[in-house]
Amino acid sequence: MEVSQKEQFLKVIKFTPAIFLVIVSVFVIIFLYFDNKKNFETEKKELEEKFIAENKQQIKDKIIEIKQFINNVQTKMPGKFMDESEIGKLIQDNVLDCIRMIKFGKSSYVFVITYDGIYLNHARANYIGKHYLDNNDTKNITKVIEDLTQIAKNGGGYYTYLQNSKPGTEQPTQKISYVEGLDDWKWIIGTGFYDDDVQEEVLKLKAKLDEGFRTQVKNIV
Repeated sequence: MEVSQKEQFLKVIKFTPAIFLVIVSVFVIIFLYFDNKKNFETEKKELEEKFIAENKQQIKDKIIEIKQFINNVQTKMPGKFMDESEIGKLIQDNVLDCIRMIKFGKSSYVFVITYDGIYLNHARANYIGKHYLDNNDTKNITKVIEDLTQIAKNGGGYYTYLQNSKPGTEQPTQKISYVEGLDDWKWIIGTGFYDDDVQEEVLKLKAKLDEGFRTQVKNIV
């Protein structure tokens, strides 16, 4: 009996360092997990704010660039063609053809809507030439178009709304747009970016953080 107790004691002594190491490792892994989660939540918010700020500046710059192009075209037009004349309409059509070729970012396109609510350009070609009520492009479409028109007439600005069907995914998606008005032609010119594109970039960061966490765990184990 005495020998048995000694053997048991020796076994305890023998395996204590290993058990202690396992316990410490578990606590370290748990600490790293919550630290990684905390870091991600902090970086997620910072990254979202960064992406939104960068995208807002990008879409604003794009609209300013397009307006400068149109202003240059208008400067070269004789005054008599600035109205609804046949030649004036032809010039507008040529400008719209140029706008339709503009694509940038992940899902961005330029939309043009008249002050009367007629779509002149959109990612969906079947929207062009139709009234916004027929297209029903966004939730609360009447309020959205009225607000965008007012913002455009007042010099431009940002607006957040829910687009009923994002081109490419066909899912309802929150969108931030920037619009300015072209009073001579009574156009709203705008473009925007989608919330899910921002979240996709955030998830890419999370994947990097998770990979770093797995590497730390492997080094401990």
